[in-house]
Amino acid sequence: MKTTKQQRLRKKVFLVIVIIIIVAMALVYILPLQAMAADTPPPDQYGTDYGYDDTTLPMPGDTAPAEEVPPPPMLTILDTNIQLDIGQERQIQIQTQNIPDGTTIVWTSENSAVAGVDAGGRVVAYSAGRTQIFVTAGDVRSSVLVSVNELKANKLTISVEDGVSQLTSNSYQVAVADVVNLKVSILPDGAKVS
Repeated sequence: MKTTKQQRLRKKVFLVIVIIIIVAMALVYILPLQAMAADTPPPDQYGTDYGYDDTTLPMPGDTAPAEEVPPPPMLTILDTNIQLDIGQERQIQIQTQNIPDGTTIVWTSENSAVAGVDAGGRVVAYSAGRTQIFVTAGDVRSSVLVSVNELKANKLTISVEDGVSQLTSNSYQVAVADVVNLKVSILPDGAKVS
């Protein structure tokens, strides 16, 4: 079957119309995509602005500035496992970071009968034992172990009051009815005799 010129012409016209429709549809989809990729609003076909406002709407790829989060506060006791004898004192050293101005630093002792601490961090040993010393600034807290050792006597001296005759360096003569006053001193001060 032979096709006539008119049928061939119809086929060509039909093919051209299909191509025009395909190109038109492609342009309808491609132009808005190109506009979005270029961070510009699509072209205004009807003379209206569609409410685009570059100052209030974020563009694709824009990120909001991140809020700066301040570093957390830190409070550190620099001393570790403090060893003291009864009656000794020691200043505890601390390091602070990012503690807000005006924050009160509070010192406490878990067992103030063993060792107490003043408002400036000075520890005083009172009796043998162990205790934790805490320092607090706002919501942060740190602690250190304090061990207090019992003093051992290293010298015991007994002296005899006046009115008693001394026979030798270690012996005295005392009458039966005499009252003798003895004075004992233990060194170092506060030491225990076992």
